[in-house]
Amino acid sequence: TSFQFASEDSRTLYFTANDIKTESFALYRYDLNTSQKELVFSEEGIWSVSDHLPTGELLLQKATGNRSSEFFLWSLKGDRPLTPLVGQGEKEDYEVKFSANPGEYLVLTPKWGNFRRLYRLKGGHYSPVTAEMSVEVSDFFIDRARTKIYYGLNDQGYQRFEVLDAHSFKKIAVPGHLKADQIFIASISRDGQ
Repeated sequence: TSFQFASEDSRTLYFTANDIKTESFALYRYDLNTSQKELVFSEEGIWSVSDHLPTGELLLQKATGNRSSEFFLWSLKGDRPLTPLVGQGEKEDYEVKFSANPGEYLVLTPKWGNFRRLYRLKGGHYSPVTAEMSVEVSDFFIDRARTKIYYGLNDQGYQRFEVLDAHSFKKIAVPGHLKADQIFIASISRDGQ
């Protein structure tokens, strides 16, 4: 069993479990007020929620290998079929999240270079968010309010991070940045402040 996310009102938890088939993970909704569990998604494979929106839109991730995954759009409302988005039929390393801009996605991948780089995907077209550099973007986060993007950089084993405006993708200065060898993003606030 693996926690995925909580609803905006904190009354409902979403989690995955392999209780139906040991080799597949289904998505469940658990109502904290009624203690009722409900199956909401079950297909063959190792599934998880990569990201979610308050509207019920989900980015579902299906693991296809140690670092490779396929990503799909799906709605908790049941008004959208499972729609392929990224990684179908590939063995590539991807991480995908909803962007702040409607119909746009943030994608972290090494697909077009020697290092993992952050891109935005809109209408089937990828455009770089981070500069091409000999430093790897190790991970990224976007706050729940979709105001800021935080990304970690691995520079020859030394970690640091940068912050971008989630709409314009312009760099935001991080005040009081520490002079340290290792600076990690531990967690971010819901409102991005």
